[in-house]
Amino acid sequence: MEERGKLLSHMNLKTFKYSYDLLSSDKIRTSFLKIMETFNIPKDIVRLDTNDLCNIECIFCSNKPQKCTPDHLMSFQKFKVLIDKIHKTTRMLYLSCSYEPLMTPNFGEYIAYAKSKGIPFISFATNALLLDKNNLIHQLVNHQINELIISFNGFNRADYNRIMFRSSYDKVIKNLQELKEYKEIRGSTFPKIRLNTILLKSNIVNFDKIVKFIVDYNIDTVQYRPLITRDTPEPAANREKMNTLEQPQNNPDEVNREKISNFSEEELEYILKDINSYSKKLSELGKRIIIPIDLLNKNKLTGRDKQPGSKTSCCIPFFCYWINYRGKVSVCCSDADSIIGNIFTDTMEKMKEKRNTFRKKALSGKCGMNCSTNIDSSTII
Repeated sequence: MEERGKLLSHMNLKTFKYSYDLLSSDKIRTSFLKIMETFNIPKDIVRLDTNDLCNIECIFCSNKPQKCTPDHLMSFQKFKVLIDKIHKTTRMLYLSCSYEPLMTPNFGEYIAYAKSKGIPFISFATNALLLDKNNLIHQLVNHQINELIISFNGFNRADYNRIMFRSSYDKVIKNLQELKEYKEIRGSTFPKIRLNTILLKSNIVNFDKIVKFIVDYNIDTVQYRPLITRDTPEPAANREKMNTLEQPQNNPDEVNREKISNFSEEELEYILKDINSYSKKLSELGKRIIIPIDLLNKNKLTGRDKQPGSKTSCCIPFFCYWINYRGKVSVCCSDADSIIGNIFTDTMEKMKEKRNTFRKKALSGKCGMNCSTNIDSSTII
């Protein structure tokens, strides 16, 4: 058992994901995760928000621009308390979840403190509009942050500024260019750049131009995310507990026009061939396009299933945590019953008791009816 523990402790992130995905069932996966827990091997994936703010209005999102005031922020002192509590068990830390992290003043200090604690993998998602503030580009490269995820929709000025309203295509492009140049000056491959792109019409046509964009700005990965819409509003009580907003789009007419269900089957077939062809070429350059091909099926074009989850079991609560800017901790991103406490006011022991109760519920499939997104390991890891 001791040798097994040593082997797991030296496992890198790629091997960790490969091993997890290789296991055939959630029950076997939980055994794998429990072994890591027994040997105090970092296995947790933690996503946290240091604010509840955004500075732009995307057509498919419910977030609205807000002013930055102290009551919307996690202070740096509180952030340090949080990191001190979680760093020993954390394998992957995402310093963003639902909001724009660069709205947090002096965000570079937050990054530096998390990095100083030796967490193996640190990343965050941003719209990159504020990437040029406070010398942040230099800090990301100098601190060797593992990954920078940029929410990017529309691979030309007109589409981008229409889809990501109140952002600026020209400014974001300037920031991407500066980041590319500074990485070259420092001889660094970090942070790796991933574009998170919603599966919209404007984001998959003219794929040759998208490929040119990837090469020009040295993007490592473009990951297409499904457009999530709801036919039935999420219960207000669940939203209030989870501190999440309802899901109406900022511009539903634009969203409807952008749905890939508007393509004919012939057009989709052509697009798929284009994607497959260019994916192979990009692979030769060490770059990737990740796209949920099944969502290009005519029966699934509006995004993920909008019906409650139908999973018979789920082991995500065995290694995932979501923490909001007020310190509320949950082990599921969509079920209010998964809230296990507050990182600032509750002891870790108390939260572990609630976590274990929810784990049993998730593994038995009893919380499946509350799973609004049917998330799986490919979404989380």
